[in-house]
Amino acid sequence: MFVVFLYATIFVIALQGLLLSFGIQNRNTIDRILSVFLIQMLVDVTFMFLFTEVFPGMEYVSTAAPFGLTFGPFLFWIYRTLEGKVVSRVKLWLHFTPFFLGLISYVVFLCSPLFRSSYTIGYYTILYGAMCVSWVLYPIFVLTAKKGPDNINLGVFKYTMIVLLILTSFMLPFVWENYNGGVKEEPLMTGVVVIGAMLSGVSLIYWYMLGRLRFVPVLEEGRKPEQIADVPFVPLLTQEVESRQSTDVSNLHQRKIAEYLATEKYFDASFKLEQMAQDLNIPKSFISQYFTQVYSEGFVKTINSWRITKACDMLVSTELHMSMEELAFACGFNSRASFYRNFNLEKGCSPMAYREQHLIKS
Repeated sequence: MFVVFLYATIFVIALQGLLLSFGIQNRNTIDRILSVFLIQMLVDVTFMFLFTEVFPGMEYVSTAAPFGLTFGPFLFWIYRTLEGKVVSRVKLWLHFTPFFLGLISYVVFLCSPLFRSSYTIGYYTILYGAMCVSWVLYPIFVLTAKKGPDNINLGVFKYTMIVLLILTSFMLPFVWENYNGGVKEEPLMTGVVVIGAMLSGVSLIYWYMLGRLRFVPVLEEGRKPEQIADVPFVPLLTQEVESRQSTDVSNLHQRKIAEYLATEKYFDASFKLEQMAQDLNIPKSFISQYFTQVYSEGFVKTINSWRITKACDMLVSTELHMSMEELAFACGFNSRASFYRNFNLEKGCSPMAYREQHLIKS
């Protein structure tokens, strides 16, 4: 009975979160990704309830489903989106390939009694083994990824990684028993640990959707709503949600940020989002949101773009009496390599090539 209650709770929370997502104005990429994930959770928990509680003897329909293979790719997709990078369809297909292969195998598993009787042990071993590998590799990717974007709040990812690693620790014994030839009567995917993880996940997304629904962006005069970029995926605390409902507070923060940026402190190589937030006594998430709304780019991309613009002005000067290292530092970059990399991304050539091209034209 308790398990049925958990199933119902997960279903209701996931459904409410999905309905909230449809009411969000200016839905961004993160909202859409999480909506797809909630739909998957609804299908998954429905399978778990129907084929473990309603139709005894058909538990394999739920336990053999490959939904767990999508958790890692969803984590990757959200992380890349927060970095301000567009994930191509080819890359998405590549990351979701294990799930699609698992889906094909799942259909064969369901449709062929002969396949089930002959390869059940191998099927569960490969499926859950692949899930364990995915749940370990993707958190490692997030932990070891370049920590350049200061507007990424890793708190959510740390929580997600902990959940995935806990699931892996409980899944590995089941995979090992399958490998040794013994299939459990009640595989782990129907266990309380997995159900609890699902409940935690849909609850977190529900609160995020609720915060997004309550938050109405304050736009600059003449700025169109469709110009708003993606809002960073951060769990909205009650205090933050309430503060964002106040237009006066939002306008005050925006004025403070604009006045601070006018001082051009970002040309200091030590300038960071954390320092700006501390100087202004404004949450980092609000500053990040300000940049994506006002400048259509994240904090890091916008600051680097301004620095490159200053570098270009200095490069086209006929009297340039400094090395590239000195110029990079004068524009706010803390290394020559970082300066060259960002300059090439912005202008498509090296700083010296840019200078030569413009001096020839002049």
